[in-house]
Amino acid sequence: MNIAVLIGAGASYGAGGIAPEQPPHGDELFDRLQQEFPESWGSLLDDEECQAFGGDPPFEAGMKMLWENNDERLSRLLIDMAIYFSRFRPDGSLNCYAALLQLLMTTSRIDVFFCSLNYECVFEQVAQQVGLDLINLGRGGSEGERRACLYKPHGSCNYIDPITRNFYGTISGSPHYVYRQQPALTDFEVLNCPEVEALYDTGVTVPPVMSLYEATKHSPVGSTLMDMIRKAWAQGAASAEVILAIGARPVLNDHHIWDAVINSSASVWFVGGQEDDAYSALEKEIGNRLVHLASTFEVAIPVLQRRLAAIAI
Repeated sequence: MNIAVLIGAGASYGAGGIAPEQPPHGDELFDRLQQEFPESWGSLLDDEECQAFGGDPPFEAGMKMLWENNDERLSRLLIDMAIYFSRFRPDGSLNCYAALLQLLMTTSRIDVFFCSLNYECVFEQVAQQVGLDLINLGRGGSEGERRACLYKPHGSCNYIDPITRNFYGTISGSPHYVYRQQPALTDFEVLNCPEVEALYDTGVTVPPVMSLYEATKHSPVGSTLMDMIRKAWAQGAASAEVILAIGARPVLNDHHIWDAVINSSASVWFVGGQEDDAYSALEKEIGNRLVHLASTFEVAIPVLQRRLAAIAI
């Protein structure tokens, strides 16, 4: 059986065993960034912009405002956001990601690949700890048996465009103009998370390959790479018999993510809340293909164990 695992922010939020703190939901992110980076997120935004970041949906309206205003501060803000997400790491205690991977790796008769919507890399670090070799769009990986593909269609705090290492100048004027002058992305680096902050401590001024946290999911850096990853996710989802969605709120306007789920023939095993309109909208689209496993990651683990055991028979 071919299983696609779709990981959202709710998965890391509910995974447990993460330092230095629990990764934030969207409505917490702006406050966290202001606290961590008082010279950028904490002081460069005026009252109207701060109000937008605290609006509904949280964070997205503020990011949209900066992008549409061609705000030259955006590069610094994105860099600091990447640094913030690069600091998250497993703390060595019990973690639902580890439990999930142990289940998947020890169940026979399944093939699995992963799609993470998260900027942080806790899942990847846990995978390394349990001996799973993740391949980022054909880059990385060894010849061992425990290998799986990972797609990050919103980018990652540690995805670095090669041009980034050679750009130390001041970015002024429209960030749209500056980024669109970059050559098509044909390669990229996947840094270890501690290397992200070290890189930007040298004075580099181009952010990592991360889509904007707003409705359109523009990718100021590495848009070619993002297009490739999104197409790869769609192709993978089309061949999956099961799509396991953990902590990924079904915002159906994110067509690059959810169209692949809707258009597939897969059974969709869902971990997360089912009370809001987003879940109801997905249920309306795919009907009885949608199976609600549990409201939390922790509760879902034994349910998954029973389902995967049935597959292995």
